[in-house]
Amino acid sequence: MSQNPKMDYLKGNFYEKIGKSELAVEKFIDAADAGYERAQLILGQLYDSEGELEKAETWYKNAFNSGIDYAAFNLGNMYYNNEIYDTSLYWYEKAAEKGILSAKNNMGVIYYILEDYEQAEQMLKSAAEEGFAKSYFNLGLLNCELGNEELSEEMYEKGVQLNDEDATYNVAVIEMNRNNFTRSMELYRKLTKKKNINACINLGILCELSENYSDAEKAYTIAAEEGNALAQYRLAFLLDKMKKESDAIHYYELAIAQNNTLAKYRLANLYNRNNDTDNARVYYKMAADDGVREAKNNLAGILFEDKNFKEAGIYFKQAIDEGCYNSSENMGDLCRALKDYDLAIHYYKMMPSSTTCQIKLANMYEKKNDIENMTTWYKKAADNGDIESCFKLGTIYEKMGNEKGAIRYYRIASDYGHNIAKLHAGQMFFGQRNYEEAKLYLEEPAEIGNVYALNTLGVIYDNFFSDPKKAIEYYEKAIRLECTESMYNLAQLLLRNYEYEKAERYLKLGADKGNKRCEYFLAAFYFRKSMDMFKSLANINYENTQQLIYEIRNLDFIDDHLLMTDFSVYPLKYEEIKEDVEPLYILDIDEDITAYFEGKETRMAVDQGEVENIDI
Repeated sequence: MSQNPKMDYLKGNFYEKIGKSELAVEKFIDAADAGYERAQLILGQLYDSEGELEKAETWYKNAFNSGIDYAAFNLGNMYYNNEIYDTSLYWYEKAAEKGILSAKNNMGVIYYILEDYEQAEQMLKSAAEEGFAKSYFNLGLLNCELGNEELSEEMYEKGVQLNDEDATYNVAVIEMNRNNFTRSMELYRKLTKKKNINACINLGILCELSENYSDAEKAYTIAAEEGNALAQYRLAFLLDKMKKESDAIHYYELAIAQNNTLAKYRLANLYNRNNDTDNARVYYKMAADDGVREAKNNLAGILFEDKNFKEAGIYFKQAIDEGCYNSSENMGDLCRALKDYDLAIHYYKMMPSSTTCQIKLANMYEKKNDIENMTTWYKKAADNGDIESCFKLGTIYEKMGNEKGAIRYYRIASDYGHNIAKLHAGQMFFGQRNYEEAKLYLEEPAEIGNVYALNTLGVIYDNFFSDPKKAIEYYEKAIRLECTESMYNLAQLLLRNYEYEKAERYLKLGADKGNKRCEYFLAAFYFRKSMDMFKSLANINYENTQQLIYEIRNLDFIDDHLLMTDFSVYPLKYEEIKEDVEPLYILDIDEDITAYFEGKETRMAVDQGEVENIDI
């Protein structure tokens, strides 16, 4: 028998703290056998934690009989945790008789479990009326179970008044579901100070939805630092969106460590955007293995760019089979790269409403010289608003002699700034002698420096609008681009205005650059000039000038007419069909974050208290 049980207890406590458990138990037993109640209680707790219920019960009972009321509460907890509810009720009742309100609350919970709702309500009410806040939360759950929603909410509100965390949380959820976001967020913010994880999640989502990303970040950070994977993922997403990439990577990785699938996908996207395909490939593979079809598409895209067509095809096909139809366009591109045009067409047709697939189908049929299908798919793309397809249709109809159809699509493309379409439309209107419309469509290509447009506008102003000033302006611009037709045309205008020296200069310039019409008319110009001199000499009967005039008077030169420039779109360029295409990466997916809202707390709360401070 210990001579100094208190000292033995203190030694046991010391040994326990330095990790010498066996020596600690020996000292606790010595003190307990000598009747030291604190040693009896701590032995009960030690054996309880190790699952040795009989030994724990013995020492808890001894402690209770020695006057430690809390030992009865611990016995109640022990049997509750092992689902021995009848014995738990017995000891909770003993503890309740000693004034431990938690025991009354817990008795109410056990009666609820046993579906004795009348007894449950009685015990919970008794604890609540004595000021035990958690019992109001439990009463709220009980009344909800019984269909008494109004009374349930009333109980929760009383719990809120007493600062009960669970009651406050449930009221916040109720208000959120009523769209009373002001009060809901107020309550959630109150709970974030207590690091309530679900409150942090819900508040973060509400702030995200209202685009209050700063507060969302704060709420998620609290839960993320407590280790919540969803909060880590959403926080990473926000940081990613804010371009705080190093921080985003950190939280994505934390979420991935807890197997958050979308964190894998979005981290891969972050690396992909930064051209770090090695890391992107790793995380796409992880997300793909988790079944994210968009990740399979993107992983296939990287493999495609690496020329690993076989493996890329496998992942593209998997993505397609799982409903990611955007992958069918990528698969079409892969087949096209392999020169399997028929199979490419098959995959493009899996997305018949996609404008880019319609364009690619039209391109494929253009390669096959299949005018009917080419026209069909360009028309679909044009109807979807693709301007280049409108232009393509214009050229097709123009070649087919369908001027009405050609002009219709040239007009549409022109309205959206397609300058080559304007050039074609201007040419067609000029051919139809609709000079006003021709002028309208040729003005912008002329500003860009298109020689055909400049010369044609010069002809329109010169020959049809009788505006020599504007005609000269356009001819001179074309001449600066070495347009010999404009040199000739301007010379004709100047001749009509009796500006012979200037006209001669432009005709000579054109002749020097190889324009035969300029050379011909320059010769005619010199001939006429020489004839005037011969006539002057003939008037004075000089030499044989009269005979010369008589012999050559019947020379018939071709009358002057304005020259048109050959049609050319330079400096504009026709859009070429691209054979080398980049895969389409899906860098975002529709995500309904409201699905992440945490619902009400539905489990009754047992308050097992904290282990009584047994140190001295």
